[in-house]
Amino acid sequence: MSINLGLTAVVSQCVGADDFEQAKYYNKKCMMLVVISHTIINAVIFALLPHVLAIYNLSPETAALASQMVIWQGIFAIIIWPLAFTLPATFRGAGDSKTVMYISAIVMFTCRIGLVYIIADCMGIGVFGTWIATFIDWYVRSGLFVYRYFSNKWMEYRVI
Repeated sequence: MSINLGLTAVVSQCVGADDFEQAKYYNKKCMMLVVISHTIINAVIFALLPHVLAIYNLSPETAALASQMVIWQGIFAIIIWPLAFTLPATFRGAGDSKTVMYISAIVMFTCRIGLVYIIADCMGIGVFGTWIATFIDWYVRSGLFVYRYFSNKWMEYRVI
């Protein structure tokens, strides 16, 4: 999240200087930094997971489910999260905040909240269904934000 805040400030400076190539350069650089950071952090989490779960004295079934959710969340955090949450920081820096807000709100309510009821409740998957809905949310956001990035519409905005 800190990298996202920094990226927003850096991109806003680049856009203010009318240097979109540099904005794209820093976007790629920060995206890679987020992927590398998530990989390292999740590797540590995966390594410590059995020890952390042992602290809570969980039943074997609960420990297995918790482990499964943490591992899947970590994998998707490395693969999809940067596109769904770091890429929009570039748009915010360029002054395209409304699009980010609309996409985020609509996708969250339809995918994350709406699909939770279908996947977790109606399909009977349970608590892991909430994570499946979250992953679908991240995937849909990513697709929309990648489309927005390559359409270059985010470069048409000026704050000042």
